[in-house]
Amino acid sequence: MQFENIQQLINYINNIIKNTSILDLNIEVISDITTSKVSKRGDLYIELSQKVGYSNYSITVFFPEKFVPYILKNLNLKHYSELSGKKWVIKGKLNFWKMSSKFVLHGSSIESAGESEIEKNKLKILKKLEMKSLINKNTNDLKTLDPIKKIAIISSPTAAGYGDFIKNINHAELIPITHLYPSAMQGAGTVPGIIGSFYKILETKIKYDIVVIIRGGGSKSDLMYFDDEELAYYIAKFNLKIPVLTGIGHEQDKSIPDYVSWKSYSTPTEVSRDIVNQINENIKRLKTASLNSKIYFNSSFKDQKNYLNIQNINFFSTRINQKLDQINEYIKKFYKYQYNVIDNKIMINKSYFIKNKNIFIKNYLNSILIEINKTLNNKIIDIKNGSFLSINQKKDFLNTIYLNITKNSPFSVFLSDGALIKKENQIINSTKKLKENDSIKIIFKDGNVSANIYKINNWEEKNG
Repeated sequence: MQFENIQQLINYINNIIKNTSILDLNIEVISDITTSKVSKRGDLYIELSQKVGYSNYSITVFFPEKFVPYILKNLNLKHYSELSGKKWVIKGKLNFWKMSSKFVLHGSSIESAGESEIEKNKLKILKKLEMKSLINKNTNDLKTLDPIKKIAIISSPTAAGYGDFIKNINHAELIPITHLYPSAMQGAGTVPGIIGSFYKILETKIKYDIVVIIRGGGSKSDLMYFDDEELAYYIAKFNLKIPVLTGIGHEQDKSIPDYVSWKSYSTPTEVSRDIVNQINENIKRLKTASLNSKIYFNSSFKDQKNYLNIQNINFFSTRINQKLDQINEYIKKFYKYQYNVIDNKIMINKSYFIKNKNIFIKNYLNSILIEINKTLNNKIIDIKNGSFLSINQKKDFLNTIYLNITKNSPFSVFLSDGALIKKENQIINSTKKLKENDSIKIIFKDGNVSANIYKINNWEEKNG
């Protein structure tokens, strides 16, 4: 059978349905209500869902606006949202909506059927997790983690929540590296998809700082597949390797992963904002620490520089004076020794000198004086060469240290009998910082002079 367009096909199906008794049947069904909402016209739309194995069955129930107040009154409810998460007995008749090509149950009545199977299943799983101590009871904060640089994302590439997450992450001062590990975020493929992503993350051996599981939008019935004991076990154990954050996407309802994750958020946007805040706070702390270190280093260096200048000069001055005193003492002892030698020789040869005093005294004294003079000259030369060589080495060493300390100081010009120019307490090191008629102060090491600039000659301009 061939149809020219979809309208012909749907009309054909609609006619077949009308010719059957299916639309006349009074239907009663017991089911959990996963979502309930009211249209702009005030009509009530209810979503019934049931999970069987790996399949999820659902159907929409429609109540016209005039029914809604009576339904709430009879059920003793204040708001239609209180219908969600509970089990109800729904009565009505089937209707085929051509515009959306689906069967809708036009409700006639609704009454309580007891506790929701979905909620009972969730409570059962939570009880098992509690017994295994897998539920996270800590209030974790991203501030306790190292700066976040690499993020593994488990989500669907087409999920609205994934797009929102990436958009917000790009607002960080230092944008982290993000890798997407695709997985189904609704339906029967949710659990095996997320678990498979965990294994892929481990296989890469990339040292991620965090793992985020995010999704957004969809009906409450889509969350049923997240309420899984096996998935909860994997998330809890993975926290021991890498913190797992969840942003499943419903502000009022918590799924099982939210109870076992390192930290849970209501939406992907909340996850990304907290991560951005953590990154920006760490960068701010690093900048502050860097600035404080620089200030401390500069202050310490200045103190040490001043200390070394005074201490080293005093030390070497004392050592030089001590050495000079030692040299003077040595010369005195040497002269005394030579005097005693001469005196002894004179006493020994006294009689000889007496007999030949006129000739021998003159000759002997001349020879002695020549020898003494020669010896003294040699000793003095040796002493001078040795002591002054040591003194000069100390002076050179002292000058080298002093020059290294002061080479970056503007006051080093005084060491070469230079002068320092200042303008309004600013040290001037270039003619480019001066202009004609400026008032300046020329500082010498023994005084200062005030002057005015008459003319400026720049070497660069002349060479050009």
